[in-house]
Amino acid sequence: MDEIYFSKIRPDFRNHDARNAMSDTEKLHKLLMSAFPDFGGNGREKTNLLFRVETDGYIIASSTVKPDWSFLGPGFMVESTNVLDLSTTQFAGADFAFRLVANPTYKKSGSKNVVPLREYYTQNFLDKYKMAKNPPTVFEWMERKANNSGFQIRQLSAVGLNYRPDGSSRRSINFKMYLFEGQLRVVDVPLFARTLKTGIGREKAFGCGLLSIAPIKG
Repeated sequence: MDEIYFSKIRPDFRNHDARNAMSDTEKLHKLLMSAFPDFGGNGREKTNLLFRVETDGYIIASSTVKPDWSFLGPGFMVESTNVLDLSTTQFAGADFAFRLVANPTYKKSGSKNVVPLREYYTQNFLDKYKMAKNPPTVFEWMERKANNSGFQIRQLSAVGLNYRPDGSSRRSINFKMYLFEGQLRVVDVPLFARTLKTGIGREKAFGCGLLSIAPIKG
């Protein structure tokens, strides 16, 4: 597939259904998946659905299958759905502004424990995860991901969101999310195109991984 569908959805927080869906990203993920055919339990992988809740409350969703948002009730308004044609977009050597919400993690060699990364580390943190030395910082993690995703980082900022993505008490998922913003340069077009489709990092069903790009203004 050479097309990615980007949708911008505005929830009405005065609406009970919208507030309920937005209170728990697991519920929100299930709601967004309703825009696609039933793929027998493999819907996210088949559609490459990624989404992000912006700081202003808007939802940005991307997929390689065209969504049908007609099922959404009055609690949500789809303001736009734009198509990015990967076959005609001039990526080679181009610079873009980018935004990414991600869950940076690290796994020690031979260990099953996944360590949530930070901007810096205290001794208490290292003791908690039984680490003799510092794991990568979130900035180093982002640089490594970029090198494996077809682009180079030109400018980078990272802000911790301190967000618990699962609002229910049934589960114990609790991880650190970061908002990465900056500028990038595309160096490997096929790899970068695949990254735009499939996202970056873990926990994509919880609103992480969507890499969005825009022309650099000025």
